[in-house]
Amino acid sequence: MSEVYIKVRPESKEIGVDAASTMIRISLTEPAENGRANAQLLKFLKERTGEEAAIVSGHKSRRKKLKIDVEEEKLREQLR
Repeated sequence: MSEVYIKVRPESKEIGVDAASTMIRISLTEPAENGRANAQLLKFLKERTGEEAAIVSGHKSRRKKLKIDVEEEKLREQLR
């Protein structure tokens, strides 16, 4: 189980990933209202990695700390 820091961009035109930068950046189409963007983020990560992710901190922030059973380098590869 590893902890990974990411930055999300809610209300984007399409879902996208920038895993090449220092911090993984994920664009989401859902707005940051009532946890909709967080739910989309967790669903997106499950679809891409096959692993459940949990938000450890940053529920109401664009910067989030996630716990996921994938090493960060492998996660970056799966998200590309």
